[in-house]
Amino acid sequence: ARAQRFVNDVLSPTFCDIPEGAKGLAHTVEHEITANTPLLLCGVSGYDASTVVRDLAGGDHDKCKEFALGAGSAEHDSYMEIEMRMKSGKWVMLKNAHLAPNYLVRIEKLMLSSTPNPAFRLFLSTEINPKL
Repeated sequence: ARAQRFVNDVLSPTFCDIPEGAKGLAHTVEHEITANTPLLLCGVSGYDASTVVRDLAGGDHDKCKEFALGAGSAEHDSYMEIEMRMKSGKWVMLKNAHLAPNYLVRIEKLMLSSTPNPAFRLFLSTEINPKL
């Protein structure tokens, strides 16, 4: 109770409020990040954190294209798709980011050197991993 009073007094009464699911993510996507800021969704092994992004996109595969990193040509294909979607303002979801930490450096360079459409969003889902 004392800790809660401290948080309320020093930070704000709503500081510890955690929005749930796609509703909370929608607020973050619309108000807290920009097109140059990827959003990393972390989960434990066996939990697919990308489902909230799918829900937010309304199941529209055209709005949000998903790639499972660590499988075949996913890195090459997703890089080309990210470049295109940065221009069109659509979204990309890179799943299993923990499987491709070196690829993320390449994505970071692209994000820092580009001026994407303001509607563009890059989402990454990962298991908790010390390499990230």
